[in-house]
Amino acid sequence: MLTDSEIDWLKTHYSTLKPNNDRTELKGVISFTGTYNSDLNNFIVLSDGNENKIGGIVLQGSYKIAIKERKKDDPTGLKLPGLYLEEGQIVFSPERHFNVIDKSACFCGPIEEELYLEEGFQIQTFLQNLIIPFLYEQLYYDTYDKRWPWGEYGHGTTGVLESYFKTVDLRFIESSLYRLKRDGKLWPYVRRMLLSKEYVKGHINCFCESGDFIRRCHPEAWKGINKLRKDILELAIVI
Repeated sequence: MLTDSEIDWLKTHYSTLKPNNDRTELKGVISFTGTYNSDLNNFIVLSDGNENKIGGIVLQGSYKIAIKERKKDDPTGLKLPGLYLEEGQIVFSPERHFNVIDKSACFCGPIEEELYLEEGFQIQTFLQNLIIPFLYEQLYYDTYDKRWPWGEYGHGTTGVLESYFKTVDLRFIESSLYRLKRDGKLWPYVRRMLLSKEYVKGHINCFCESGDFIRRCHPEAWKGINKLRKDILELAIVI
C-alpha cells in the first residue's frame, strides 16, 4: 500500500500515523484543521500549511484511526483501503456513514472509488481528498446539531444509484450493477425495474425503506435507476 516516498511524506506531515511491517496498515492519531465554504462548495485542508483563501467554517479535530488495505474478497465489495475509528469516538451506524458489515467508513461513492483507483493509489491524496473531509464532516455533524456540511449519498442501493446518476461514463455500468447485486434483499426488486421497458415512476417506495415516495425521499436515486435502465436497454446488457 505504501512506497518509500509515501512513508517519508507521512513522517513529515502525519508523523503520528505509523505503518506496520508490511506497509498494509497505518495506525495512530490523525489531527487536522479544515474549512468548508458552502457558498463556494469548497473544502480545503489547512493543517498542511495551506492558507485559508476561502473563509468558511474552520474546524480542528483529532481521531484515533486505522487505515487497512482490503483483501480481494473483502465482504464489503470495496477496493480502497478501509478507514476504521477507535470505539467511543463516533457511533458506527449507517446514518453516520459506516458500513454495517465491518464498521469501516463510507467516504465516497462507488463510481468515485473507481475513478480514484484509475489514477493509482497515493496516500497523500487519499488522506487529504477522502479521509480528512470525511472526518471533518463527522466533526461538523457533532458540532452543528446533526447537520452535514455538504450533500451526502444514501446507503447501499440508494447510494449506488445516486452515484450512477452523476456519471456520464457508461463504463461504470458493470461496476454499478455489481454493487447493486450485492444487496441481495433489494436486488430482485431493482432488477425488475431495470428490465422494464417503461419509465420507472416516482411514486414507488424509496429504496432507503423510509416508506416515502422515491421522488420526494431520494430523487437522485430515482433518476439514477431510470438512467441505468435506459443505458442497459440501449446497450442490450444482460442482467
